[in-house]
Formats: sequence, structure tokens, C-alpha cells
Amino acid sequence: MFLHRSEAPFAEGESRIAYHGQLAQSKEELAFKTSAAVFKSLKHLGAPLHDRSQYLKQMEVSSVAHFLAVEYNKVRPKHCAPVHFLPVRVVEEKDDTNEALGERRFCVEPPL
Repeated sequence: MFLHRSEAPFAEGESRIAYHGQLAQSKEELAFKTSAAVFKSLKHLGAPLHDRSQYLKQMEVSSVAHFLAVEYNKVRPKHCAPVHFLPVRVVEEKDDTNEALGERRFCVEPPL
């Protein structure tokens, strides 16, 4: 996989910082509109807050929520609005240069 992430974040929440970027299977595909993604990194540095397991845990929680939303929407009462959760992936840069900055791992979501 290849990724390109903006240097400056576009948003910041209570626990994560969000960056615009692209994620694709080849360098050429990074230019495609379909490669657009949002990269979210945890704000707090240091173990265990910023290690791989924390990102995988976040992905697991989001994946379960996504699955449950899909299942709920199949049987939801017609007077209730559907529920949606974005699918999430975790990416980790091969090079550990950005490890100390807390900018090596990201939860990746499709843009809204």
C-alpha cells in the first residue's frame, strides 16, 4: 500500500487528530479520486497510548459498530432512522522515522 498524508491536520477532536490523504495499492492510484481518505492519529504519545495495539483496538470497536449498524438497519422499525458507522483500517508506515512524533500509525476512514 502507498499513502500520502497532508502535513497539517484539518481537524482535532478530544482524542484524535485528523488529516486528509490518499491510500492506494500503487503510486499511480494515489492520484485517483477513489484513493481519498481521512487519517486519524491518537493525540497522546508514549506506550501504551500510541502503540499498535491501541490502533487495532480502535479498529475492532469501529468494525463491531459497523457490523451491528448494518444488522440493525436490516430489521429497524420504519419510523427509526438508519444507523451508519464508517469502516476503518489501520495503516502503519514501514519506516519508523515518525514513531517519536506519533505520526507512524493511523486509523483510516473514507471521507464523509
